Amino acid sequence: MQDIYQKLNKDYSIDEIVEDLTNVPGDEISKFLTALDINFPRSLRFSALQKVLYPILESEYNELLKSESDVEGPERLEESRRQTRLTWIDSFSETQFENELYRFNNKEIDQAYIKEFWKKLLNFLIREGIPKKDIAIFLERVIQKYQFNQSIPPIRLFQKALDPHIYDEEGTFDGLNRDVFAKRVVLSATISELKQIGSKFNIKVPTRLTKIQVLEIIINELKDRNEYLPEIHRELTEFNLKELEEFARLNNIIAFAYINKDQMIEYMYKEFDEKNIQVKKYKIDETAAEELHQETIEIQEDIEEKVVEEIVKEELKPIVEQVKGEEKIEESDEDVTKDLQSEEVKPKESKVETNTVDRAIIQYDKESLDELKKEIISLKEIVLELQAEVNVLRNETIKGNAKLDKVAKGSIPVWFKRLVFVLIIITVFFIIYVPLAYYYPNAPVISQINFVFDKIPFFGGRTFLEFLLRFFQKLFGVL
Repeated sequence: MQDIYQKLNKDYSIDEIVEDLTNVPGDEISKFLTALDINFPRSLRFSALQKVLYPILESEYNELLKSESDVEGPERLEESRRQTRLTWIDSFSETQFENELYRFNNKEIDQAYIKEFWKKLLNFLIREGIPKKDIAIFLERVIQKYQFNQSIPPIRLFQKALDPHIYDEEGTFDGLNRDVFAKRVVLSATISELKQIGSKFNIKVPTRLTKIQVLEIIINELKDRNEYLPEIHRELTEFNLKELEEFARLNNIIAFAYINKDQMIEYMYKEFDEKNIQVKKYKIDETAAEELHQETIEIQEDIEEKVVEEIVKEELKPIVEQVKGEEKIEESDEDVTKDLQSEEVKPKESKVETNTVDRAIIQYDKESLDELKKEIISLKEIVLELQAEVNVLRNETIKGNAKLDKVAKGSIPVWFKRLVFVLIIITVFFIIYVPLAYYYPNAPVISQINFVFDKIPFFGGRTFLEFLLRFFQKLFGVL
């Protein structure tokens, strides 16, 4: 799960995850979306179908244009129909792309589509604010469950399992803008395909109107023209279907028992709008989020207060010692320099670092000591090892820097020393924090700091946390 969680934080790594998801059936996705009580826009699945199938259909269309078949009869007619249909691939609806997918019945094409769908779905879940930890747990479970299943799920069942969790964006229908659907799909879709589209939305599309429906069309048209009379209405109710059609023809009203494609589409729009499918968004627990945010702020404030206290103490210490030295004994310049180096560098950094880390750990330890005891102990050991290495490197650097003599003698301004000290503290913090954030992102305190840094925007469309982890990977060649 840890590996999957890390990959979810990097866009380019999601491609690696989906390689292990192609054999997961749609029912598992359905269960996960049901548990989250969310649905996703049809454009997500539609764009996955379009991206995979469009180049294939375009290539087929170009081949049909180049070839001049000598075949006569039904085969030539079928080629002609196919070429006419593919003329409109730019405006195929989702159902039409699905029918093409089923028509090919090709496992490689099915697999390519499933991969593309998973990529878009995972990115959607992350954008919607679903906790990456929850997504990682779900992915690990299904990957382990189906890791020995070498075949992809039946594509029709995969699609059908997703249907209840899809909503159409405003002004669209079956993946297309409504105006485009009404003008273009009528040219490429058959009557049976339009009825199939209606069936997908639980709409029974009629091909023939009843006498009552024809009468309703006539009456509505008369009302729109301000020509309606109750006497005419009563008379029309006694007409049979043929007589109603004849009355409509004589009065320039379009009302026939058999309806055309345009009327079928209007009927679908009307029925679909009455269903009023609601968009379900992920509900974030605002109370828990606020508590976590407040706790993070308190930890930061405690760390800042401690650092300020240490800075003040360290700045006053040389002055106090100098006064005591003048009253008691005289020391040589060389001894003073050594004392200042010892007091100002080594204890200062070690003390501030230790206090800062211990303060944060103790604060979290009070909340869940029993559950996290082992993890905290291991984290302490890692922190102490890193602190020892940092102190050794820093002491060696300080010994070789002659400019510290001037700092010890007070020739450099106090504000500059404070600035350097603060920068050192920040550097040490990130030296300790970044490895821990990479290897132990769910550890106490670390996860809280991760939460804050993940909300800070940074260059390149990434968060500050993503930048730190990527920098660490490149610096040390971590995979």
